[in-house]
Amino acid sequence: MSTTIRCAKCGKLNPITLTEAAKEHTCVFCGAIIPPQATAIHEDATKNKGPRRFPLAQSEAKPLNKNQRKPMF
Repeated sequence: MSTTIRCAKCGKLNPITLTEAAKEHTCVFCGAIIPPQATAIHEDATKNKGPRRFPLAQSEAKPLNKNQRKPMF
């Protein structure tokens, strides 16, 4: 199983495995050294808040007003 850690320098997420969570890492994007962190922080970051009670509704597309595209004589 993999998780991510955030780089302190550039703020981007770097993928790691849970077995390597206690090791020192290098940022893939900027090359900064990321110190080892406790595995409990990584497990809390991967928890999902759960399903939404109502899914987000898609907004309807506005109809194209073809009257604005009439040629000028």
